[in-house]
Amino acid sequence: MACSSPKTDVQIVVYSPTDFGEDPDAELPSTVKLFVGMDESVVDASVAPEGFQRGEERNGAYWMFEYESESQPISPGDPAEFRFVLDERAELGIVVAVGYTQGRPTSSATLFHVKQQGGDFTRYPIGLNASADAKDPAMRTRFNQLALWGANDQTCVHVENLRDDVYDEGHRTAFLVRDAKDLDCDGLQDGDPLECAPTVYMGSRPPVVDELSCTSSSGGCRLGGAGCVDGRGAAPASCDPSRYCAPRAICNACAANNDFNCARDLQAQAVLDGLALVCDVYAPHSEGASGIDARLCETSSFVAIPTGGRQCEAVAGVVRDGNFDHTLRWDSQEIELKLNDCKLELRPKGELGSANVVRHGALLTFDLEGGRGLAIPMVVKITPMAVSAADPSTACDKLAPVCRLVGTDLPTDVASCLAADPP
Repeated sequence: MACSSPKTDVQIVVYSPTDFGEDPDAELPSTVKLFVGMDESVVDASVAPEGFQRGEERNGAYWMFEYESESQPISPGDPAEFRFVLDERAELGIVVAVGYTQGRPTSSATLFHVKQQGGDFTRYPIGLNASADAKDPAMRTRFNQLALWGANDQTCVHVENLRDDVYDEGHRTAFLVRDAKDLDCDGLQDGDPLECAPTVYMGSRPPVVDELSCTSSSGGCRLGGAGCVDGRGAAPASCDPSRYCAPRAICNACAANNDFNCARDLQAQAVLDGLALVCDVYAPHSEGASGIDARLCETSSFVAIPTGGRQCEAVAGVVRDGNFDHTLRWDSQEIELKLNDCKLELRPKGELGSANVVRHGALLTFDLEGGRGLAIPMVVKITPMAVSAADPSTACDKLAPVCRLVGTDLPTDVASCLAADPP
């Protein structure tokens, strides 16, 4: 026969803001209710509740919603009392008491890890303090902030305390959410095609690298594509600006061209002004051979990417009619892209079956810190070289590929674009 855990009483007593003399100017609540959460997340979450925008996410611990109490009356000198019966080893992870004045949340207090402290009865007294509405940007410097938000009457809770004397640094910012797959509490779960910004309440996001399909002159020259809005999803026909700032030459040459191949292969337009990457790659073959079977020299070339001092996070590239990838591929030739800090490594591979010089175009994108990005057009020139060596590949010691920037500094228009806030 299994033994059941002993039960104990825990009482939470909520006092009006003036009862402890700490907040004499606070609006007096007439009712109070508790929001209770369990199962603290093992990692912090960044969430932008209602009223917050992308880029304004708050980082804090979060708990799963467990219980919302009925409202109880409260007045100075007459606290509200809430009773819980817990297993001996159980605890309430977070308890947020919210005081209401004429139906508006005006005060709050938070307890963490509420449990039985010994004996059959444990009492937790807490005093409400005036709370600023965290959904109002003008209130976000106040010490005690509170936001109640959510879709379909599913209330989530955000509390933030900026006081210097907060004893628990790890809980300055806390969230109580209804669904681990819906941290922003907008009713759209992760994986839903209508959920575009999983941590921003009814948010939006610009097109990501795989969605780029056009050029945009909004906020300078940028690559563009179908942006995404929570609840509506992506708009395939739109050309919203992305994070990727580009040299003006791309927009000048491709703005009126509905074919993104213009930007993928800008060298075909004979335009490489402002900033571009040019690579000379060599393919040695035996001198006097009846047929050409030349393999590209596979020595890596390194190029420092100008970013205005911003850290690089990722690189991708795309060729005509292709998709963004970490390898550029044309027929039987390719160049692998790797990034170490902001130094780009380019490693050619493949073969050339012609005695003619071959030119390829590509477009590179670099994810930079702070949600910014950079796009650089690229041209690759592959030159077959007849050599007298019995093994042509030995000539690669002297025929290493050479990649260089046309324009070693950021053009003014690109620097201005990067300095602006990203979309």
